[in-house]
Amino acid sequence: MSSKRYKTCKTCGLTKRLSEFNGHHQTADRKQPHCKSCMSEKILRAKNARVPELPVLSAEGQIEQALKDQIHELENGIERLRAGKIDIQIRHGKVTVTI
Repeated sequence: MSSKRYKTCKTCGLTKRLSEFNGHHQTADRKQPHCKSCMSEKILRAKNARVPELPVLSAEGQIEQALKDQIHELENGIERLRAGKIDIQIRHGKVTVTI
């Protein structure tokens, strides 16, 4: 087989005619590294891939989530304070917090 007329697909590993590969302007042989059939399967898998839907929150739901996030941050701060990872000092009416 002449190497100018055939190429090995990087996906399936089969040696095929150059006509079985789509063009690509950045490769030396001006052909994609994957044959047309492997590229078709790859595109089909990507199209059929399911993207999980994120729940759409109402305005009330968004507020509730924001409050839950703030409560979580406060709880983490309390835990860090109890563990001695946060130092709070009050001097001359000024509060200094060291994390």
